[in-house]
Amino acid sequence: MTTHKTADGFITLVDQWGHGRAAQGDWYNAPATIVTDDGDGHYTAWRVEGSIRAAAEVAGRFDLPSNGRYVMMLNGTSVDATATPDDFWITVGHYGDMGPNLEVYPNAVAY
Repeated sequence: MTTHKTADGFITLVDQWGHGRAAQGDWYNAPATIVTDDGDGHYTAWRVEGSIRAAAEVAGRFDLPSNGRYVMMLNGTSVDATATPDDFWITVGHYGDMGPNLEVYPNAVAY
């Protein structure tokens, strides 16, 4: 069993599937679950203890494609890899650092 700490609880890996492999876990009746989608046909189900947002922030990092062209967006109980919008990265601070535009994209949980 794989468990990770979130800001206010834990997430536990309960299933992975995709590319010819079907979902196997009996997690559909769990009190709270989220499913991450890496945008390439792989899915992961996590049992949540704590807030969905905190769980999505941790779980989203595991399935975030590493090519820098995607962000993970929370959509209800699904966390989906989405092509990074052109206006997602903005200049913040006095030194020209780049940061996410979370005012426009408040559902971004991993980037």
